[in-house]
Amino acid sequence: MSVCATCHQPGIRDYSQHECPRVSLAAQALLAAYDETQLAEMHAAASARIKQARKLHQQEYNACEWCSTNDRHVPWPCPTVRALDGQEQPGA
Repeated sequence: MSVCATCHQPGIRDYSQHECPRVSLAAQALLAAYDETQLAEMHAAASARIKQARKLHQQEYNACEWCSTNDRHVPWPCPTVRALDGQEQPGA
């Protein structure tokens, strides 16, 4: 048994049977296609990619070192860091 990572309901035995109030039906169907081990592996891989992106997008003075070039200054925090922090929506 485990706890739902989204709504924190304890005692989940089978995610395909759990109707999480915070996850859409489409997302629930997608998650049900994977077992806990696969989901944990996907989470670990995604976390590693996020960590790698954060290592690239570092603040240097008041700019993003990765995004800025000699002729283009990208203020800090850059769009990538804002997106990772949940402050920027795609297409905004």
